[in-house]
Amino acid sequence: DALATAACVLYDEPAFEQVVVCTTDTDLYQTIRGERVVCLDRIRKQVTDGAALKQKLGIEGRQFPDYLALVGAPAKGIPGVPGFGGKSTAALLKAFDTLEAIPNSADAWPEGIRSAARLAEALRAQREEAQLIKDLATLRTDLPIDCSAEALRWRSVDHERLDAVIAATECEDLRPRLERWDAYAHGR
Repeated sequence: DALATAACVLYDEPAFEQVVVCTTDTDLYQTIRGERVVCLDRIRKQVTDGAALKQKLGIEGRQFPDYLALVGAPAKGIPGVPGFGGKSTAALLKAFDTLEAIPNSADAWPEGIRSAARLAEALRAQREEAQLIKDLATLRTDLPIDCSAEALRWRSVDHERLDAVIAATECEDLRPRLERWDAYAHGR
């Protein structure tokens, strides 16, 4: 939610040319906005912008929670609606934009969706659960945190506070990372 809030705030911040959300978590695809807000998977060295997401899943970033609600994500324990796959979901979201706007009757759906009557029945039966999944999957973008350019500017490592965090979390590998950031930020 903090990353989503920052991406949302910084999207409108003229001081930033591009917002890069560094994550392997696909849930943050919902923050993608064209080439202005993108996701970077540093492990795979892969950038996903609006065009790449459209090519990969057939949806806009803001539609990702709707997509998850219908398709599901078994690795995350999200069941989805039985029978819905990526293509049928993308076609419905292209036609109706959101889960809530998808009609219960397959007669109102665009042509070419395989097993439309069966999918419409499954959605009718599980619409309430799908809506709950969408709500749970939707990242908040309104946290009361300061995401201004000045607040985000790297200053330096506060060693006293860092020592306290490391002691509390037993996360000794944090120190060298922050020291590298500090050296980078100060041109050392």
